[in-house]
Amino acid sequence: MAQIPAKNNVIKIISGSKGQYPIKLGIVPNQLAVTIYLHYTTIGGKSVPCWSYVSDGFLSLKQKEVVFTLKSREGEDTSKFPSQPLQLFLLLFKSAMQKKFDIGDIVTLGDKGLFGFSGLGFIYPLVQIPNAPFQRPTLTALLLSKPEFVTAQTFGLTRVISLLGFEH
Repeated sequence: MAQIPAKNNVIKIISGSKGQYPIKLGIVPNQLAVTIYLHYTTIGGKSVPCWSYVSDGFLSLKQKEVVFTLKSREGEDTSKFPSQPLQLFLLLFKSAMQKKFDIGDIVTLGDKGLFGFSGLGFIYPLVQIPNAPFQRPTLTALLLSKPEFVTAQTFGLTRVISLLGFEH
């Protein structure tokens, strides 16, 4: 049975090295790791660098693995990945031990949120990461603003996704 990680959990590099992707980090010793990939995607006709964080450990909790992709800011140094998403995986690990999440489910990010967002919604994988084929069942974690989170709670995540699609 999985153990709830301590607050002072130490993240360790399992493979790769700083600035050299992919980098695999141990989040919960012997239970949860996250591999970070740097890749490019096209947004508005421009090639934009992104980091994708891919879990390895939820499958042992009878969950699907999770992919979270974060677009870099213009001019941002991509050799230094943001560490905040690692907190997201720790939160999801705790949640995964108590309940199952699947496509269409939503999870609160607590009072403080993450990057100013209030929750997460789970959808089919959207991002294709070169040299990182998904060999396990995988979900994409989509950040939800406070209004989007409330809408998802009230009407379901499909409503939020359709509104986002309509806007873009």
